[in-house]
Formats: sequence, C-alpha cells, structure tokens
Amino acid sequence: LMAAVNQLAESGVIATDRAPSFFAIIRGMIIVQTMDSLYCGTGLEPELARRWVDDLLRGFAAARPDPVPRGHR
Repeated sequence: LMAAVNQLAESGVIATDRAPSFFAIIRGMIIVQTMDSLYCGTGLEPELARRWVDDLLRGFAAARPDPVPRGHR
C-alpha cells in the first residue's frame, strides 16, 4: 500500500509531504471496513478500494466523470 501511495506522490497526484497522512487515511479506512465486515456482516465489495481512493483524490462531489474508463481497469 505504501508503494502505491509513493507512486502517487512521485507522479504528482498527491503532495510528497502528505504521502504519510494519505497512507494513514487509506489504511484506517481499510481497517474500519474490515472490522465492519467481520463484526457487522457488511461485506467487502470488489470495487471498494478503487472507490475510496477515487473519493479521496477527487473529493466527494455528487457528480463527476469516471476517471478511468471501464475497459481500462
């Protein structure tokens, strides 16, 4: 996960000095969702990780274009 975050920083998608915070946020989201899945039976959707990262990078706006066309995922 940290390697992926470092790639985002190196490519300029996120600020390099913010990479550790971005990593902590994603890690925390994964832990909470995993705990909810285990103890509350919420399940883990296949597209969950991609949606979280997209939301974090692009914000939580109501409408926005799909950043990656379906055939390229």
